[in-house]
Amino acid sequence: MVALATMPAHAQRADSGAQSLDTAALPARPKLDAGVDTNNAQANYTYGLSMVYDNPQESVRAFYWASRLDPSSGDAMYALWTAKLLAMSDQELTSYTSRGREKRTSKQLALDSLIFRAYAVNPFLFSSIDGALMRRMIKADIVTSFPQITPGLLSQMVAGRMRAAATEPWMAYTEGRFQDALDAYARRLEMLSNFGNEVPKKKPNAKEKRYAEMQKLGRSYAQVDIHAKRARIFYQLHEFDSASTEMTAAISILQSQDTSAAQLIYQSKAIFDQSLGMIYEHDRRFDLAREAYGRAMQEDISYYAAHSHIAELELEQGDTANAISEMELAVQLEPEDPALRYHYATVLVQAFRDADATQQLRKAIALDPYYGSPHLLLASIGDLENYKSDAIAEYQAFVALAARSDARLPNVRARLAKLTAGTASTQPK
Repeated sequence: MVALATMPAHAQRADSGAQSLDTAALPARPKLDAGVDTNNAQANYTYGLSMVYDNPQESVRAFYWASRLDPSSGDAMYALWTAKLLAMSDQELTSYTSRGREKRTSKQLALDSLIFRAYAVNPFLFSSIDGALMRRMIKADIVTSFPQITPGLLSQMVAGRMRAAATEPWMAYTEGRFQDALDAYARRLEMLSNFGNEVPKKKPNAKEKRYAEMQKLGRSYAQVDIHAKRARIFYQLHEFDSASTEMTAAISILQSQDTSAAQLIYQSKAIFDQSLGMIYEHDRRFDLAREAYGRAMQEDISYYAAHSHIAELELEQGDTANAISEMELAVQLEPEDPALRYHYATVLVQAFRDADATQQLRKAIALDPYYGSPHLLLASIGDLENYKSDAIAEYQAFVALAARSDARLPNVRARLAKLTAGTASTQPK
């Protein structure tokens, strides 16, 4: 699984906007069960989860629509990335995960960008379908190695490898057995710490020395990965002291390694510092959060997520001007993210800059016309400024796009009814 996310930094930025989620024709919405709301992002996501093993192409459609209806969901983006890998042929999947020296195709770069963006949106996303992906990767690996294998033997070999994986800590995490995962990761850390401490019997030659260095580097990155995963589990358990301790340990080890080495998406220093900042922010240690986000920006000046988090801290302290400045930078760095533009618009509204907010909202809608929240805020601005026809049109657009369970719908419908009633009463008879 670790090899999946390796990529050079420049590839992480390529084609990273909302439109890169799918460059083909807009896929049809999946047919959910009768009575299920197709406008509900969570309903599409849940349906996608039910399809990952038996019909990954269907899960691609479901996760695609979940990510369009709610482009702020890192979980939906991660699931879409996973489903697209599940739907690949054995050769395509092997090529994508091999990470050789071959030039990445545009399709591979788009997938790289998608997974990077998922972690940038939410580095604590819960990857509950890694088991399905692991099974698919095992099958592709076996078929690639043994092209003439019979279906029966293939099934046996996949089942055997999956049984062996059942004791792995990542599987416990995927299944929601967090304490089991924490305990298993702790044992793995102890094993890695003790491994390789033996005193060599003789002075190694150059080849042996290089091999030992490569082993040490591999152990270090494995420790980084484990500390980061333990931090994510503690974060989900709301044990923020333990989460910050683990993430700090991961960052410390990563800082000691050769920065020219290939990195993992979830071993990016910028994302790790962002993660630490979010831990501190949830624990209301805002000064430490600000420092962590600052380090993320120092590590990668083009990392937009750190700027958006800094903006939140500025708002928390009532500094709207600096919040706007940070959000403007974030949008400049990631101009095709509709959720980011919507967030920027909400900050502008708080500063009474409705015209600028309107501009951001229209850009968000152009990027993702299925995202309801920008329509609602645009309607509210038009309503307050007495642009009645514009307000009505945007309220109607929101009602058409919103999930039936959206708590905002009753008030919107009531306001829309009042506005349209007033409009009807002024029409000539």
